[in-house]
Amino acid sequence: ISAAAMLAVPGLLRIALPQRQPQGGMRYGEIIGSMWRLLVTTPALQRRAFYQGVIFAGFNLFWTGIPLLLSDKFGYSQRQIALFALAGAAGALAAPVAGRLADRGHTRRGTAIAMTMLTLWFLVAGWAGTAISIAALILSAIFIDSAVQTNQILSQRIIFSLNDAARGRLNAVYMTIVFLLGCSGSAIAAASYFYGGWWATCLAGAAMGLIVLSVFATERTGKSPV
Repeated sequence: ISAAAMLAVPGLLRIALPQRQPQGGMRYGEIIGSMWRLLVTTPALQRRAFYQGVIFAGFNLFWTGIPLLLSDKFGYSQRQIALFALAGAAGALAAPVAGRLADRGHTRRGTAIAMTMLTLWFLVAGWAGTAISIAALILSAIFIDSAVQTNQILSQRIIFSLNDAARGRLNAVYMTIVFLLGCSGSAIAAASYFYGGWWATCLAGAAMGLIVLSVFATERTGKSPV
């Protein structure tokens, strides 16, 4: 039954989706070159990629460091750590909320909330590791994940509104920068936990939140489509 349903999906999509013929003409080399030009000439893309890249680094930092804490301080097994990780799935519930905020014109406010949430809940997570409070750690995981989801939705809404004909290229540039910055979080987590323990890891995450908040504060209202 599942296989039949999957086979039926392409046919239903072909019937339901509107016909659209993209206007092509660019060679592969030209497409790659145009992506660089988009990055250089689009301040909103630069900022949003930076914001999400640093926030995503915080996300990776948390989820790289938390298994070390749960194993060292809580004595959790691999299975228990995996069950804890399920708590992060609740952060996905922030996506529709972020979408409604953007639709109502509250993108700037939502961005500030996401950045502040990341900063504050890293501090809570640091305290929770010292106090051996699993409930506070679970809440920290949920809200840190929510911050990442919220800023991602708001940022992609902005970059997709910049140029209808270049949405794929804009998103490619955006996601490349996000993942390049994001992978640094895992490296920082391992080093900070080894040399300074869980509090050092959480302070690094809170610092990431403060960095993006500081840069976001320099963004002039009306100069970008936020």
